[in-house]
Amino acid sequence: MALVKLSVVEQRYHVVMEVLAGAPVTEVAGRYGVSRQSVNTWMRRYRPSTRVRAMSPKVASRRRSEP
Repeated sequence: MALVKLSVVEQRYHVVMEVLAGAPVTEVAGRYGVSRQSVNTWMRRYRPSTRVRAMSPKVASRRRSEP
């Protein structure tokens, strides 16, 4: 498999998704070369409910309509 350079956002997304899928935090952190503390911080920041609300079309349309 070819190595692909991920942006910081993509890397964090992949880390969070792997942990949500059940992979141990320490294993994922080691694979991506980050600390487990970083992974735990990203997990708190990117909880599914928060990301879904942030990307909701209703929220986005409200933001655009405000002056």
